Amino acid sequence: MNWSRYLSYVLMPVRAVLSQRFYYDVLFKLKGVGLLYLMVLCAVLAVPGTYQVKQALNKLQSWELSTIVAKLPPSYISPEGTLSPNNPQDGMRPLIVRNSHGSAVLAYNLNGDPLNADAVLDPERPAGSSLSTEPIEVPISLTANNLILNTVDGPIAVPWTAIYGETGGSFEPLATAQVFDAAFRSSYFALWGMVSIWLLSIIGLVVLVAACLLKPLASLALKLKISFATALRLNAYGSTLVALLLLLQFFYNYSLSYMTLCLIPLLYSGMLMMQVRKHLKHAKDNIELALNVHHPMYPMFDLYSRVGPNHQVDRGPDYSALDEAGKERRRANLARNLDIINVIFKDGHYTAPGSADAMSDYQYYQNMGNDGAPQQSQQAQSQQTQSQSTEAQSTEAQSNDAMPPQDPWAQVEQPKDKNKEQGGSFIP
Repeated sequence: MNWSRYLSYVLMPVRAVLSQRFYYDVLFKLKGVGLLYLMVLCAVLAVPGTYQVKQALNKLQSWELSTIVAKLPPSYISPEGTLSPNNPQDGMRPLIVRNSHGSAVLAYNLNGDPLNADAVLDPERPAGSSLSTEPIEVPISLTANNLILNTVDGPIAVPWTAIYGETGGSFEPLATAQVFDAAFRSSYFALWGMVSIWLLSIIGLVVLVAACLLKPLASLALKLKISFATALRLNAYGSTLVALLLLLQFFYNYSLSYMTLCLIPLLYSGMLMMQVRKHLKHAKDNIELALNVHHPMYPMFDLYSRVGPNHQVDRGPDYSALDEAGKERRRANLARNLDIINVIFKDGHYTAPGSADAMSDYQYYQNMGNDGAPQQSQQAQSQQTQSQSTEAQSTEAQSNDAMPPQDPWAQVEQPKDKNKEQGGSFIP
């Protein structure tokens, strides 16, 4: 059993938060698993969140909350988020509701009046207790605009619009009590599923917004053109910190805006794009360093170094295993292809038709078969057959580590309107 491989999976969230180098692996290697990563991450983080939710439900059940809610007067919530009783007289004075042990649990206090014993309606006040000006402490208060939970960390105010939306609705005590009873009977598995879906829905929205922002920012600010799938994948891993912050909300009383949550993955992916642009700029000055296997962008530079003048791909060994002549050929290929990329950056359009698209198709190169030949479609194979006789007459003999004299990029679809292409399309 390959324990190191499983350990790398376990450490993915840690590396996604702390390691910038990890995002080069996301860019070049971890393709097609972004959604799976988020689903597993949310499922794992939902476990402690579910435990905290279950503890809160057990506490509410110990207060006999379902019985208490059933004693409240029927009310309705306006579209503006204002709670009002169906009978206006029911809201004239604060109402204190107690459980079977005589403990005050809930206050129906629409006007926000002080909860003094001589100023409230307390039909279940224990016999023999004297009136007092001391305030009555209750853990739950229903006001005109908010549901207030008094915790040890301070009050938490939940607007009625957050519960009923902007359309309003009726507050039926018996129906609400039945909902609480159903929640109290929920199993851990059901709660875990609800918490997992809640986490995934919020993080999914964050990833989508961040990806939509990353594409124009990378294109306008850095002249980098990336696919939307790549933007989604980068921001999916960049949202790991967002998931952790959402989990902490189950344990601590704080809140973050959606815009703040969206900026977190955008910061991770934006910093990566800046580093990619920097490496591309410095690669031409030090070709030898760019072809070092430890370079973070080595997979892409290795591809560029294998694309020859006629767009033929060298299937030979890695750069470090070549002789000096082979290394010189690879360095020349990389320098020439980087020149084409720099022209794209400068002019904003393709000056070498087909070349830029071919070099940028990193996924196509990864999909080569075991024998090194591209896995072509039937249409591409027929095109290749028609043009093979002409190419054989004009192409020089290739070395043993080169591909047969054919255009390996024949099936790469060319842009329909090249004037609309902006920036270098080299990010997978």
